[in-house]
Amino acid sequence: MKIALSALVVIVAVVAAAFSEPASFTLQVKAESNEAFILQVENPAKKRLWLTIRHSGTGPVVDTMICSPVFRCRYIMSDVEDGNYEVSVTDGKFQASRNFELATKTIVRRDLVVKE
Repeated sequence: MKIALSALVVIVAVVAAAFSEPASFTLQVKAESNEAFILQVENPAKKRLWLTIRHSGTGPVVDTMICSPVFRCRYIMSDVEDGNYEVSVTDGKFQASRNFELATKTIVRRDLVVKE
C-alpha cells in the first residue's frame, strides 16, 4: 500500500482594518502551490512594519520587521502543523491581515500485482 501526503493552502478570508485615512502599505498573499504562498508588502513610505504569521493554536511561526519599500517572500508551509493561520502586517497604527487554512489530505493508492 502506498500513501501519498499532500498539504493544501487555502486563502479563506480577507480582513483589513478600516480607518478614515488610508494605510501607508499594502499586503498581498497569493497561493503558489498546495504548500506555498507568496507574500508581498509594498511600503513606499519605508515605515517600520511588523510581519507576523501566526497559527491559531500554537502561536507565531514567523515574526519579523520590514523597512524596505517592497518586501516579497515565498513561504513553504510543508513543515508546519495543519490548522488556521493569520498573516498580519502592522505599523502600530494600521493593520492588514489575511487568513488561510492548511490541511493535509491522505490519499491511499493500492496496487495489485499478480505474480506468475
